Amino acid sequence: MKKYNLFSLLVAPFLLLSSYASYAADSYEVKGYVADVYYRVTAESDKTICYVAIDTKDNNYYNKRFHASKSIDVCSFAERAKILNEKVLMQADVDTTAGSSNDITSMHFADTGSKWWRQ
Repeated sequence: MKKYNLFSLLVAPFLLLSSYASYAADSYEVKGYVADVYYRVTAESDKTICYVAIDTKDNNYYNKRFHASKSIDVCSFAERAKILNEKVLMQADVDTTAGSSNDITSMHFADTGSKWWRQ
């Protein structure tokens, strides 16, 4: 029978969980053209969730992968960007829930040359 020390029983699981929690807070950017916008009404809450996929050359992992948004404004913006064939910059947070898409936190037209005011 294998013996375990106190460290491996108490501290190791805590280290694994803390690294998992830090992964959950990760965010990233995807820049490219809107490939698809998909709407779905959830059965539990009758709320519409939309999913947006970005065609990007910068990140193969997230290329044409759906990201979720509960904001109809984000989805409408994505539809306009697709119709206009404009490049967008989308920011998303990693959602570690099994079967869930990562969540869109913001989206705007990319390469506009806009700058923030400095005072």
